[in-house]
This record gives sequence, structure tokens and C-alpha cells, in this order.
Amino acid sequence: MSESTQWFEQGLGARIDALEVALGAYHNEEDADASVVKNLAHSLSGPAALHGYDSISKAARTVADSGIGELDGCALALIDLLRQEASKTPQAMTTILLVGGEEDYNRSLCEQLDYPSRNIVCVDDANGAEQALGTYDVVFVILNLFLPDLDARTLFQRLQETPKTAGIPVLILAKDLPAEVRSEVEALDGDVLTTDLPTPEALGARVNARLRRAHETAKEARRDPATGLLNRAALKERFLAVIEETQETGIPISLALITLDNGDVLFERLSSTQRVAIMSRVGTLLSASLRSTDVLARWGTHEFAALFPGEDQVGSVQAVDKVVQAIRNVEIPELQGTSVSLTLSAGVALASSNATLEDCVAEADRYLFQATSQGGNRVGSSQVPAPTRTEQVLLLVQDSLTCHVMQHLLERDGFIVTALNDLDTPLAAVFETNTFNLIVVDEAMPPRGGFEILKALRAMPRNSRTPMVMLIDKNSEDSMAHALELGANDYMMRPFSPFTFIRRMRRLLRGGSRHLHPHVGGEVCKVLLVDDDSRFLLIAASALHQRRGFHPFLALGTTDAKGRIGDIAPDLILLKAELQDDPGGDFVREILATSATSDTSVILMAPQADTGYRGEALKGTIQTPINALSLGQQIEDTLRMSRGTRHPDDAAKHLNTEMQRITQLAKRMAAG
Repeated sequence: MSESTQWFEQGLGARIDALEVALGAYHNEEDADASVVKNLAHSLSGPAALHGYDSISKAARTVADSGIGELDGCALALIDLLRQEASKTPQAMTTILLVGGEEDYNRSLCEQLDYPSRNIVCVDDANGAEQALGTYDVVFVILNLFLPDLDARTLFQRLQETPKTAGIPVLILAKDLPAEVRSEVEALDGDVLTTDLPTPEALGARVNARLRRAHETAKEARRDPATGLLNRAALKERFLAVIEETQETGIPISLALITLDNGDVLFERLSSTQRVAIMSRVGTLLSASLRSTDVLARWGTHEFAALFPGEDQVGSVQAVDKVVQAIRNVEIPELQGTSVSLTLSAGVALASSNATLEDCVAEADRYLFQATSQGGNRVGSSQVPAPTRTEQVLLLVQDSLTCHVMQHLLERDGFIVTALNDLDTPLAAVFETNTFNLIVVDEAMPPRGGFEILKALRAMPRNSRTPMVMLIDKNSEDSMAHALELGANDYMMRPFSPFTFIRRMRRLLRGGSRHLHPHVGGEVCKVLLVDDDSRFLLIAASALHQRRGFHPFLALGTTDAKGRIGDIAPDLILLKAELQDDPGGDFVREILATSATSDTSVILMAPQADTGYRGEALKGTIQTPINALSLGQQIEDTLRMSRGTRHPDDAAKHLNTEMQRITQLAKRMAAG
């Protein structure tokens, strides 16, 4: 028996399950749609004939061609025929796996999901889930985010990277999550419920609908359904095969992580259909730009991974840079007039002969972080000098070994780390000479415990928006929930891998501007535009006024800018990098240095993405010439801000005053 025939026979239970659910919905729902039942039957007829099951193929075609009055009888006859064949095959009954959650809720949910051809298995933790996945033919997993023995995000990643489980649909249940945790789960391609848990009836209907869609659009288990590219599990298989070959031949291997710049912010404002259109289009362009021997896979919500057998890091960087160039300003017809600015960043790492995929991804992610931290639209590698970092991280971790590992990982990325194993001094003293960009707090931190420390840190005005992570022990769902209630942006559950830790820290530091800049909660962003072209200033100010959420102030040249910065205290300085009265760039460097000690961010306007300037305050570059109409969106994407929703007070009057001021100043300067 061929492998494909065996796969077809073992999948009969899933076919029965899908038909029963679809037929039940056809009977019970107000807007009954016979096409769902017919489509499922039609999708069965071809494979059945291919594998020699002519009677099943004929019965399936009869259902697909049946009239309204004939549908029930034909569908039931097909289901009976499938049951006869399924009874001959071991483990033909399909299983839905429930992991974690409350007992009463799960009992009610099981009643909603129960069908004759279906087995419902409930387990309490990740260990039970892995045992069930090895025992049953699982077709769907409902995964509660809080598990007592393992962070469910880690379990979900394992499912994605294992060939046997990579194609199983997963529904992750979570409520009241901070944006950072939700963002990471979505980056794993999970289907997240972030509000209160739905009723068992509503969730049962959702699971049944997803199962129907999964059977209607069944894909190869090693392919990403949205892009058609390989998925994580398939990439892992190919990586292991290539590594085995290199041990004999000694050929080099490189791996690249490629991401959409500001993908989190971009995807927040797009529909799921538009997201799929973007990733499908980008995936196609990436495939066309790489060699046939290269291996391209979908890695996350807006991430790809590329494997380059036979290429060292230099050659791979050149190949990826070609890809980054190809994607700039690409148009996505499916977006139907929605304006997006697409650029890519990438990190490239060289794989050693004994490296694991996790090792290579961790190294590539480090270089990707360097690239995105410098404004994106570039490729990072060991061949590119790492930027000098000024971000400071505070570790309040009791266990000295854990603290040392964390400190080493962060310092290797260039961060300035302050590590304390206890707090025998007042909290205020820790902040007398330091401003921290990220704080990690241990649940067991002496002398008063991590929760009290977290609460006190959040109460400090200077830390009101600083990303914070709580380090908690396993078997402590209450600790997770309590940490999030007190204002933690994320949590780490012991034990955890170094790669998981550093990648989450990078995500929080990379997205820190979401917490440090307005538009969050409807706030207004004060922007000081500095340019030596009065016409650009007038047009840009008008465009930002129309965008909502921006309060534009204008400065014509360096002298005017110096006088206005102290008076305005802007949230953002949008600064031309090559001002005529600043030929050496001294003013730009001065602005970057002084802004680093305040809450002011700087975005440079320059012809090239890499201007050569560095500094904590520098959040990115907007390339010139600038389209003033899209300027507000470019600022929001660069700073990872949400979309502005309101005008500042007296916005029209303020804009008129600023424009008159610049017009008069330009006339005086022209007159000498």
C-alpha cells in the first residue's frame, strides 16, 4: 500500500466528521447552505477514485450533483459507506484535543463538539497534550494559553515545527492579554481569542466552522495554506537533511530570517484577507528572487525563513539584499486602494556543521534585530558592524545563575544591563542615574516579592510606559494572571530556553516606541518639523493636520529649531539630515544626543536609509523625496504607533499660526 493511500484511509474519519457537522448545520442553521455539504463531497470524489475507492467516488459525486430534496438521503448514504471503510482502518475516529481550561467549561464544550465519529480528549497540561498527540489521530487542538507546566506559546511552537502536527488547526484561548503577548501569539499564526471566553455553544460552532473550512481547503501538511510555501516543520526537515550532507561534503550553509518592517503595526489596520494578499505576494516575489536550490518557508505572521545550501554568509547576504531591493514599493492589487509602504529587513547567519535549526534562527534573529533597530529596510549579518546601543535593561532576578545567563544574552546584543539579586536599597535609588528601557522582575525577588516591586515600579511616572516582564515559577496560573493585572507586558515561565528569552526581550525593546509615543489611548503627538525648505514645511504641516493625532510645529533651519525645541518639548522631531546651514552634521548629532536624555524621538529625512547617524533617540529614517500625503502613516509605521483618532485643541487655529509664522520667517531670511 502506498503512503498516500494509507493517508487517505486514515483520513476517512475526518471526512465523516466534516460531513456530519456540515449536514447538521444545514438542518439547524437559519441560513442553511447546501453548497458546504456538496463541496465536501466534491473534494472527496477525486481522491477516492485515485486510490481505487470507486464506490465512494460515485456516492460523493451523487451528493455533489443532488437536488435539494435528495441531499439528505444521498449525504447519509455517503456517510454510511465511509463508516464501513473507516471501520477497517485503525484509529479512523478523529480526535479534538482540549488542553487546559476549567473543568465545567470543558464539559459543556465537549457536549457541543460531540459527534458519532468524533473523540473528544481533555488534558490538563502540555505533557498530557504531547502524550495524546502521540496516541490519537488529532484533527484539531483547543489550547488554553495558561498551562501549569509549560508556556502554551512554547507548546504551540513545537506543534508547528513537528511534521506530524504542523497541519493541525489550533485555536488558542486567552483573555485580557497585553498587546505584547497577543502580538507574539499572533506571530506564531495562532487564532487568538482575547476577550472573555465565548459560550461553549459559540466556541463549538466556531470549531465546527473551522473544521469544515479545513476540509474544504485541505492542503499538504508541509505547506503554509496562505502562501503555498513550506511551513516550519518542512523547513526543519530540510535543514536536518542539508546539515547531514554538509558533514560529508563540508559545503557552507546560511540561514536568513526576513520580516516585513513594522509588520505588527501594518497588520493591525488590515483585514485578514489583506494580510493574506500581502504575504502571498511577498512570498511569490521572494521565491522568484532566489535560486531553485534555496529553501524558502513561512516562519511567522509576517516573517519568512530562507535556507541557502552551498552559500557562505557573504553570498547569502548578497542574495537576501537582492530580495530586499526587489520588494521596495511593490504594489499589492488585492488591497483595493489601501495605501501601504512595504520594505523588508533580514538577518543572515552561517550554520556550523553541528548546528541546530534553533541555533541558526537565534543567530539570524540577532542580526535581524540589529537591522530593524537601525530603521529597517536593510540586511544584518556579522559582516555589518553592530550599532552602538544605549538602551538600558534592569534585571531584578534572585537566582544568580539565571540572572547571569540573562545578562550575558542581553550584553551580547549590546544592551547596557544593571543586574540585582536583591533590593536592599530603596527603588528610587536605582533610578537616580539610570533610565531603563526594559525591566525584568523575578516573582521571588527579595525582600518583598516581585509583585510588590512590579506594582511600585508601575506607580513611578517615569516607568508608566516602560516594558516590564515578570519571571514566574511553573504551576502558577494565578501568578501569570496577577502579573498581567499589575501591568506586566509579558511573562516568562521557568524553565525557558535562552532563545525564547532573548527573542521576547528583543521584541519588547524593538516595539518599545509603542509605549513611549502618543496615539496610544487617543493621545496627540507633538511633532517639530525641521527643514530649510519652507514650502515642504507648509505642505507637511497641512498633511499631518489632516491625518489626525498630530500637532505640527515648524522650524526653518537650525537657528529656528534650537529656539523652538525647549519651548515646545516635542514628542517627535522630524529632522532633515542634510540642512544647508549644518554642512558637517553637528546640529543633527547635537539633537540626537540631547534627545536621548528626554522622551523625545527623532526621525531623519534623508535620501538613503542609512545616514551614518546613531543614537538611542533615532527611531528610523524616512527616505526623501517624501510624499507629504503619506507622511503621517510613515511616521506611525516607523514609531509603531496606532492610528491617531482626534485633533488637538484649536487645531485649525494652531496650524494657521504656524504657517503664517514660517511664511514671514522665510520672507525675512530671503530679504537678508
